[in-house]
Amino acid sequence: MPKFDLSNSGTPDSMTPVSLSIINYEIKNDSRSCLVEAKTIWLECENKYIKMGFGLSADTGIAANSELEITLLGFGIKIGNEFGVKLPFFSLFWRLNIDE
Repeated sequence: MPKFDLSNSGTPDSMTPVSLSIINYEIKNDSRSCLVEAKTIWLECENKYIKMGFGLSADTGIAANSELEITLLGFGIKIGNEFGVKLPFFSLFWRLNIDE
């Protein structure tokens, strides 16, 4: 599906747009996770401290790898190296392991 990289050079502390997806889906299935990610017109921005996403999402599934992630129709939480919340129109994650 179309995915555009909007990266620019900046300091690690500044927000840098990473990608814009018009329609994107991904199925992740392994021994410890089963996730279906479905996003429409989704923009993600990140720096070394936080990661934010805006758009329309219907992610659903469970993952228990190095992080625990539980989502249902776009609503969810993630706990691990990143922790935060997902809503069908917004996501916000903080990074705990920051390399100095």
